Formats: sequence, C-alpha cells, structure tokens
Amino acid sequence: MTFIAGRTAVFVALICCLCLAMTGTVGGAVPSDTTAGSPSAEMAGDPTATVVASLNPTVAQETDDENETVRHQNPDTYSGDDGDDELDQWLSGWLSGQLEESAVEISEGQYETANEYIDDEFEERLGQYVDVAGETSDDDDDESEAYEEAQQDQQDLSDSVAEYEETQDEYEEAREDGDDERARELARELEELSAEIEELSQSVQSHYGVIEEATGTDLTDASAAIESTNQSVQADQEQIREAEFDETTIRITAVESTTVSFITPLTATGEIETADGDPVAGEPIQLNVGNQLIETETDDSGEFEFDYRPISIPAGETNLTVSYLPDGGSPYFGSETSVGVNVEQVEPTLTITSVDPETVAYNDTLGVEAELQAGEQEIDDVPLTVTLGEEDLGVAALDAGELVFDGASTVPAAVPSGEQNLTVSLPFEERALESVTTETTVTVTETDPELSVAATQSETDADELNVTGDITVAGSGVEGQSIQIAVGGTPLESVTTEGSGEFETTIAVPEDDTDEVEVTAVYSGDGTNLASAEATTVAAIVQGSAGSTESSLPGSSRSSWLWLAGGVLLIGTVGVGGLYWYRSRRPAEEPVDHPRDETPGTEAPTASVDSELTAESESSLVQPLFSEATDRLDEGDTEGAVQTGYAAVRQSLESELDSAQATSYTYWEFYRQFENNTDTPTVTDSLRTVTQGYEQATFDVSGISKHEAETILEHAQDLCQTGVSAT
Repeated sequence: MTFIAGRTAVFVALICCLCLAMTGTVGGAVPSDTTAGSPSAEMAGDPTATVVASLNPTVAQETDDENETVRHQNPDTYSGDDGDDELDQWLSGWLSGQLEESAVEISEGQYETANEYIDDEFEERLGQYVDVAGETSDDDDDESEAYEEAQQDQQDLSDSVAEYEETQDEYEEAREDGDDERARELARELEELSAEIEELSQSVQSHYGVIEEATGTDLTDASAAIESTNQSVQADQEQIREAEFDETTIRITAVESTTVSFITPLTATGEIETADGDPVAGEPIQLNVGNQLIETETDDSGEFEFDYRPISIPAGETNLTVSYLPDGGSPYFGSETSVGVNVEQVEPTLTITSVDPETVAYNDTLGVEAELQAGEQEIDDVPLTVTLGEEDLGVAALDAGELVFDGASTVPAAVPSGEQNLTVSLPFEERALESVTTETTVTVTETDPELSVAATQSETDADELNVTGDITVAGSGVEGQSIQIAVGGTPLESVTTEGSGEFETTIAVPEDDTDEVEVTAVYSGDGTNLASAEATTVAAIVQGSAGSTESSLPGSSRSSWLWLAGGVLLIGTVGVGGLYWYRSRRPAEEPVDHPRDETPGTEAPTASVDSELTAESESSLVQPLFSEATDRLDEGDTEGAVQTGYAAVRQSLESELDSAQATSYTYWEFYRQFENNTDTPTVTDSLRTVTQGYEQATFDVSGISKHEAETILEHAQDLCQTGVSAT
C-alpha cells in the first residue's frame, strides 16, 4: 500500500466512525455520562441539533464564569430555580426597549411600525413580567401598571398623531381650495387633537418616570422622542390657531342665587367678546355648563342668559365651569370661565313603566322603559344601571322615558330560570341627584342547549386524547359554561367554554389494553337558565403508536438522512484537505498536468483552496439544517421547524456581519446588526419575519400554526439562498 493510499484508508476509517457517532450507534450504547434522550445526548449525535440548541434559550443558556447570570431565559417555562431576578430584569429590559423603539418610530412618523413594537406580543410579555415580579418583589405592582398604561397611552398617542397629520393635510387642501368654512372646521378638529396629544404625551412621560424609578431602566431617549413629537404638533397648531380664529373671552356678570339644585336652577347672565374688545353679537351659541350642553344666543352687545339644573355634579360648594363652544365653521375660538355655587341634593323618583316581554329566555332582548323625575321636572340623559337577578345587563341612557343600552340587553345564561327581579338604579353618590332604585319581576324560562363532543388520539403522543366540542343555543355558542369530561363513566376534569361556545382539553388514554375509549361531555346547567345536556363519542385507540420515538431511532429516516449527509459532508471536507496535502507534497518544479487545459498559451487559474474550504465550512450546515426544518414541518412539529429554519438562516448570514461576536448575538441583536449592514429592504423584511417567527415558536405558549410555519420557512429559504450566494 502506498503512503497516500494508507492516508486515504485512515481518513475513510475516521469517516465511518464519525458518521456512526452522528447517529449515536457506535457500540450500540450511550456513554455513561449522557442520558439517552437528553438534550446533551441528542446534540452529541446531531450537528444540526447542536446548532439549533445553541440558539434556543429553552435548551442552551449562556452564563458567566460563575454560572450565575442567565443570558437567555424562556419566559413561558421559568421556575423558581431558573433565576427569577434575571428573568425579571430581562423582561423589564425588553418591555422598556419596545417602548423606546416605539417612541422613536412615532417621532419619525412611522406610526404603524410604532404600534407593532407594543402590540399583542408586548401584552404577553407584560403578563409574564407580572407573574415573575409577583415572585421576586414584595412591593406593589406600580411598575406593572406603568408598563400597561404606557403601552395604552403610547398606542393612543401614535394613533392621535397619525390622525393629526391626516387632518392637517385635509386642512391645507381646504385652504388651498379657498373653502374657509371647511378649513375652520378642520382647524377646530386639529385643536382637539393637539390638546389630546399634549395630554397623552405628559401621561406617557409620567409612566416612563415610574418605570425608571422602579426598574433602573433609562428611558431618557424615549421621553425625548415623545416630547419632540408633542412640541412639533403644538407649534403647528399655534400657527393654525392664529391663522383661523379670533380669541374670545367669556364672563359671568350676574347670578340670581349661588345656592342651586335641580328644582331651583342657576339663572345667570354673561357676555362674550373678542381679544380686541368687540362683542360676539347676535350669535346663536352653545355653552357647556357642568357637563350639560345649553343653547342660547347673544344680543347686540354680546350678552346672554341661561338656566342650569345640576344633575351629576358633586353636591356642596364647587366652582362650576362655563365654556363657550363655537360651532365648527365659526371664526371665533372658544373660551371658558367659572362661577362659585353651593349645590343642594335632591331625591328624585324612579319608576319602571314598561317591560317587554315579561317572560324571557336565554339570549332574548329585554326592552325596559322608565321615568325619572324631580319635583315636576322629567330628567333625561342620565345613566341607569339594569340588573336581572344577580347579573348586570349593562348601563342604559334614559332618553324620553326609554332605556337605551350601549349594545343589546340580552338575557345571559347565568340568570337562573324562574321568577327574577329586574332592577333599575340611578348609581349616583354625593351628587346633585341622590341615588335611587326601583324593581319589578320577570319570568325566565329554561332553554335546551345542544352539546357536542369529539375525541381523537394525539398524533404526537399516543398516550393522550384530544377532546373538543361546543355548547350552543339556536346555533350560537354559549360562553363561560363548565363542561365535565368523563372516560368510561369516570369523571376526569372540567373545562370552560370560550366565546364561541367551544371547549378543548387533553386527557390521558386509559392504561387498559383496548381499541376504543368512550368519552362523555356532561353539562349540568346548575345555576343557569339552560337545561342539562350530555354527549358521547368513541375514540379509536392504536396501541404503541407514539410518534415521538420514531425520529430518535437509529434506523429512522431522519437519522439515516443525517448519517448520509454527515458522511458526504466529511468526505467532501477530507477530499479537499487531501488535495491540499497532496499538492503541498509535490516538488515545486514538478509540473501538474491539466488534461482539460488544451488552449495553447493559456494558463489555468489557480483556485484558493483555503478560501474554498472556509466558504464550504461556513455554509456546510445550512442545507442539512433547512432540510431538517422541512422534515419537522412535515411531521407536524411547527415550533421545531421554525427554530431549525432560523438556525439555518443564522448559519447562512452570520459571516456577512464580519463580526467576531456574531454568533453570540441574541435573535433581535442579530437582526438589528444585519439591518444596519444591508441596503436591501426585502432581505431585512424576510429576516424580521423569520426572527419574529423564531421568537413566537420559542416563547409563545399558543404555539405557531402550520400555515405560519410554512410562510416563515419560505422566507428562511430565500435568506439561506441569499447567504450562500453571497458566500
């Protein structure tokens, strides 16, 4: 055997051993220090699993030298032993970072993007933060509330600024068209929006202050971005106000008595004039007095009169605000003043005058009419609460004797059948009108619901049954109902229906050897106006069909494919290395024959073997990883498919960052670094989609659908092709 042949034999032997090691079949045993089926065992035999695990915070965690600080922690699976303090810090940092990114996007006019930073995922992380904070702190939940309120106010701010800009464009267009009345109407809308924006800006920054004090997070840049946005809006609005309106002043010049009530109203005289002292004369005007709109008019000298009967303002001494509200097309700007009064309470009378129908069932609409009076004056436009039995039907406005609900006043299932009290109340406390309640009776009849159930053996765990079903009345689902699940007549657990009336749960397959299992759903109807119901189904059982073991067997298609892929990969690597070794052994003066180089006078280009080897090493795992991802998708493991697809993308793109720290970046750090290093929006958009998908697959308890996973893998494939071609 020649020396070269001997070296080749050694390489072949190494290839065989390494390929067997990849499938964990060397000697047919697992090393004594590695537990079969554990993450370490799987990673030891699967290079793709090693790459995926290095990126997955649920498997591999980067710690400091003392193994104290967890860099990545799955918020959905944390326990008291996982480092609650570190997880608390991670979550608070993530939430604060999202608020800051959103604030910057608002200041740059990117309102949809701003809201994406603080959307549903923010709420999920906030829920996790609340759970963890409850374990790590004895303090109150001020910071949790601050995060929640900052999110809501910041979303409202983003929407308001976006609406301001759209309205401002309409305003400019109206001015260009010479439509002065429309321009003033729009200017008035802008005035309201600017006031709302200023209030929201102050509120958001106040929440930032609470967060900074509680968590130590620096939100200076976020606060500056919010304030910059507000100042820009206020500056624009000041110019619009000066261009469109005459400033006014309103004064109350006389009152008959400062002691007032609903029965003895406030009678007052006032005047309105411009900043130049000119009266707002001969104008129909609208006043807002104590949250009531009063219409009157000014005379030639700008004077007006009005009567005001207090209803909902606090009883006792108070400063009553009186505001002048010009109509939309008026050239005048509104103004306000106040007058001191002493409000005395009055006890009104409340009567239910009609109920239709008097006999109701589940989901029936209930019509109610009532009358509220004080003295001989009827009172309208007040909120009244309506209750049937112990269940609130909602708040209704009294309009000309009829109760108008904000939505349908339907009978809920939680009202027991039989005769029930219908109660109407004026829910005031220490107001100009005292609280008052009245009631009558209504008959609630029982309704038969329809209950369905289905059960199938789990495709991923043969020891589990997936049980689903619903409860409906006339085709509409009934929410919040307790359904008991029994197997073979033995109750196992209860589940509550969702908004559509649907329910789902997972139960264990009975241990006895049987080919089918009887599953029963039972609804008792206790405490409701729905009758009891029962539904039964039979689930077929295939014994010993646990699909989760197949992929771990040495002979499975996945491990066999990886065995082959690993062998090809190693052969290719050894082949290139052998060529390099062989060339380096040849004497420098010995010519190398090139049978294909037949063109006289042409010297074949010399390829850089080192650069080829480096490029191949960097991209060698991309295709196996992506193939592994598609295999997982075919098997129904959508989370694993997306995680592995993301690992393929990282393998493909990390070399383009030209950074020694690229492999240690978190998924969002990697995205931001890549975004800063590329000028191709389609590529960064795809990477953002894959990154968001990876985060959802790794952390979101609701999982990821097959359709979502397919879309994410399509983007991952494009990115892998981009990375390989660049390499």
